[in-house]
Amino acid sequence: MRKHLLFFIVVLCMAGSLSAQKKDYVTVGLGIDYALLNDRAVGDVPMKSLMGSASMGFMHIGENNRWDVSLKGGFGFSNTYNFPSISSRVADSYYFSLGGGYLHRVSDSAGKWRWYVGGKGEAMLYINQIVPFTNSEANYFFHAGLGPAAGLEKDMNIFKRKWTVCAGIEADLLAVVVRPSYVLPFVEEGLRNVQIATLNDYGNYSTRVSLFRIMKNGNAMKFIYRWRYDFYSRENTVRHAMHSVSFILYFKASK
Repeated sequence: MRKHLLFFIVVLCMAGSLSAQKKDYVTVGLGIDYALLNDRAVGDVPMKSLMGSASMGFMHIGENNRWDVSLKGGFGFSNTYNFPSISSRVADSYYFSLGGGYLHRVSDSAGKWRWYVGGKGEAMLYINQIVPFTNSEANYFFHAGLGPAAGLEKDMNIFKRKWTVCAGIEADLLAVVVRPSYVLPFVEEGLRNVQIATLNDYGNYSTRVSLFRIMKNGNAMKFIYRWRYDFYSRENTVRHAMHSVSFILYFKASK
């Protein structure tokens, strides 16, 4: 009887330890985005964009794995000249994204960099409402892709506070892409422009670095810099690069 009781106590302690190593958060964030767009459907002159963004999502952090889902949207304006003058803007710019990913820890070295590998999926839509156009102003670029992801992190003391320094990289291997052709107006072309894209004519790459800190109340915060580049070379070539700086708050979703 005593052996069974001792075994039961040990199991409870192990379960408590494992649950303590798992954290679930609801996330809310704000950010600023600077983008460069070269879109042959609009013209040969590149556009510069300045946008504000907001995001919300959910993140699970375990001892050896983590996964997240997030929804993000941004709004701003674009110029070909006189950037960043909103009065001489060429377009009102929007974007929306819905994505998620999973990473599994592959290193066991305590006190050193922790390495993760996994995968991600994301659907993203850019819309540029071109001000000078009258019957075809809604230029767009939609892609929904799947691909690998990798990350690393390490705990460090910065300004006498414990932070986790993180970095990551992601890429699409396969995607569904929707782009306007030269037939106008763009938005009435429907499913004729839906294409399956691979690495031959499509790319979506993203890198990021961040600082993550868990606060005394169990909530957390993160500062992120992210750079992403995507392109599509069928019909109208589009190349899009975006620099983003974000601040995200993590609110405990579980004890």
